[in-house]
Amino acid sequence: MNRPLGGGFCPTDIMDEKQHRRLIAEAANAALRGETHNTGRFTAPPGSNYVLRSPRLGVGRVLLLSPRNAPAAAAKWYVSEEEKGSVTINFTPPLTEAADFAFAVVGVGV
Repeated sequence: MNRPLGGGFCPTDIMDEKQHRRLIAEAANAALRGETHNTGRFTAPPGSNYVLRSPRLGVGRVLLLSPRNAPAAAAKWYVSEEEKGSVTINFTPPLTEAADFAFAVVGVGV
Protein backbone atom coordinates (compact mmCIF):
# COMPACT_ATOMS: atom_id res chain seq x y z
CA MET A 1 0.00 0.00 0.00
CA ASN A 2 1.32 3.47 -0.86
CA ARG A 3 1.63 5.98 1.96
CA PRO A 4 1.07 9.73 1.73
CA LEU A 5 4.21 11.65 0.91
CA GLY A 6 5.81 14.10 3.36
CA GLY A 7 5.34 12.34 6.70
CA GLY A 8 1.66 11.48 6.57
CA PHE A 9 0.23 14.46 4.72
CA CYS A 10 -1.28 14.15 1.27
CA PRO A 11 0.38 16.37 -1.35
CA THR A 12 -1.91 18.89 -3.00
CA ASP A 13 -1.04 17.70 -6.49
CA ILE A 14 0.83 14.83 -8.10
CA MET A 15 0.98 13.61 -11.69
CA ASP A 16 -0.60 10.19 -11.09
CA GLU A 17 -4.29 11.01 -10.47
CA LYS A 18 -5.16 7.47 -9.37
CA GLN A 19 -2.39 7.52 -6.74
CA HIS A 20 -3.49 11.01 -5.65
CA ARG A 21 -7.08 9.85 -5.07
CA ARG A 22 -5.77 6.89 -3.07
CA LEU A 23 -3.61 9.20 -0.92
CA ILE A 24 -6.56 11.51 -0.30
CA ALA A 25 -8.74 8.54 0.72
CA GLU A 26 -6.00 7.23 3.06
CA ALA A 27 -5.62 10.66 4.66
CA ALA A 28 -9.39 11.03 5.10
CA ASN A 29 -9.68 7.54 6.60
CA ALA A 30 -6.78 8.24 8.98
CA ALA A 31 -8.52 11.43 10.14
CA LEU A 32 -11.74 9.47 10.77
CA ARG A 33 -9.70 7.06 12.94
CA GLY A 34 -8.48 10.06 14.95
CA GLU A 35 -4.99 10.11 13.42
CA THR A 36 -4.88 13.85 12.80
CA HIS A 37 -1.27 14.71 13.77
CA ASN A 38 -2.40 17.56 16.05
CA THR A 39 -1.68 16.11 19.49
CA GLY A 40 1.21 15.83 21.91
CA ARG A 41 2.23 15.53 25.56
CA PHE A 42 4.24 17.66 27.95
CA THR A 43 5.17 17.90 31.63
CA ALA A 44 5.00 21.34 33.22
CA PRO A 45 7.49 21.62 36.11
CA PRO A 46 6.56 23.33 39.40
CA GLY A 47 6.08 27.05 38.86
CA SER A 48 3.70 29.69 37.63
CA ASN A 49 4.09 29.28 33.87
CA TYR A 50 5.27 26.97 31.12
CA VAL A 51 6.09 27.71 27.48
CA LEU A 52 4.73 24.99 25.22
CA ARG A 53 6.45 24.83 21.84
CA SER A 54 5.04 23.04 18.81
CA PRO A 55 5.01 24.02 15.14
CA ARG A 56 1.24 23.37 15.20
CA LEU A 57 0.59 26.23 17.66
CA GLY A 58 -0.32 29.69 16.44
CA VAL A 59 -2.31 32.82 17.13
CA GLY A 60 -6.01 32.02 16.87
CA ARG A 61 -5.65 28.27 17.29
CA VAL A 62 -7.28 26.54 20.24
CA LEU A 63 -5.21 24.56 22.76
CA LEU A 64 -7.08 21.73 24.49
CA LEU A 65 -5.41 20.15 27.55
CA SER A 66 -6.15 16.75 29.07
CA PRO A 67 -4.67 16.09 32.53
CA ARG A 68 -2.61 12.91 32.89
CA ASN A 69 -1.82 13.00 36.63
CA ALA A 70 -3.33 14.42 39.84
CA PRO A 71 -1.39 17.73 39.83
CA ALA A 72 -2.53 18.36 36.25
CA ALA A 73 -6.14 17.52 37.14
CA ALA A 74 -6.07 20.04 40.01
CA ALA A 75 -4.36 22.80 37.99
CA LYS A 76 -6.12 25.99 36.94
CA TRP A 77 -4.53 27.46 33.86
CA TYR A 78 -4.88 30.05 31.11
CA VAL A 79 -2.92 31.06 28.02
CA SER A 80 -1.38 34.53 28.36
CA GLU A 81 0.75 34.73 25.21
CA GLU A 82 0.54 33.00 21.88
CA GLU A 83 2.63 33.25 18.75
CA LYS A 84 3.49 31.01 15.85
CA GLY A 85 5.07 27.92 17.36
CA SER A 86 4.50 28.58 21.08
CA VAL A 87 2.07 29.53 23.85
CA THR A 88 2.68 30.53 27.45
CA ILE A 89 0.47 28.61 29.89
CA ASN A 90 0.03 30.26 33.31
CA PHE A 91 -0.95 28.32 36.42
CA THR A 92 -2.88 29.93 39.30
CA PRO A 93 -1.93 29.13 41.92
CA PRO A 94 1.55 28.07 40.75
CA LEU A 95 2.16 24.34 40.37
CA THR A 96 3.85 22.75 43.39
CA GLU A 97 4.42 19.43 41.58
CA ALA A 98 5.09 18.47 37.96
CA ALA A 99 1.88 18.27 35.95
CA ASP A 100 1.55 15.92 32.98
CA PHE A 101 -0.77 16.92 30.14
CA ALA A 102 -1.79 15.63 26.76
CA PHE A 103 -2.83 18.32 24.28
CA ALA A 104 -4.58 18.87 20.99
CA VAL A 105 -4.33 21.93 18.76
CA VAL A 106 -7.33 22.78 16.59
CA GLY A 107 -8.44 25.62 14.36
CA VAL A 108 -6.95 27.89 11.77
CA GLY A 109 -4.44 30.51 12.79
CA VAL A 110 -1.12 32.13 12.07
